Amino acid sequence: MESPIVAQLGQDVTLSCPFEFGLNVQPLNITWKKEEAEGPDLLVHSYYNGMDKLQRQDVAYKGRTQLHPERFPQGNASLTLRRVRSQDEGFYICHVKPELGRFSAQMQVTVEGFVSNRPSLDVYYAVFSVPLLIIAFIIINKHRRFLLRKLKSFQFWSQRKQQEGGDQPLKPVYSQ
Repeated sequence: MESPIVAQLGQDVTLSCPFEFGLNVQPLNITWKKEEAEGPDLLVHSYYNGMDKLQRQDVAYKGRTQLHPERFPQGNASLTLRRVRSQDEGFYICHVKPELGRFSAQMQVTVEGFVSNRPSLDVYYAVFSVPLLIIAFIIINKHRRFLLRKLKSFQFWSQRKQQEGGDQPLKPVYSQ
């Protein structure tokens, strides 16, 4: 057996399965399984008579596997496993039954990556940004008169400062 295939947590990985094929690739049967220490092996993906047959696929792999039929004529029954999970670590077996003969390949997959039970920052942004915007709107709406007066006062003093020469200190204006 070859050295383990190292998969990154959350990324896709392709498991290789070379085989020799005859002239006709149509009656090709491909089965991918994951060996289990106890109990029956898990059905990862199956392909019979030109079609994926996923009715008995283990739930852990639903929507995460893909074969590449365009590669079959080159003797390649590789499987792409999407969004790798830590539970995907283990030994996989590929069985290929072409028109003549039978081929099997076994490989080990190890999963690397930090496992965290904490939600991502995107979740925090989604949860907290909407309430913060609502609170900000309520505060601004409640104090809008006061804020408008302050804004007008600031604009007045900014304009006056520009008229009198920029960064120079303002002189008080006394009305008579």
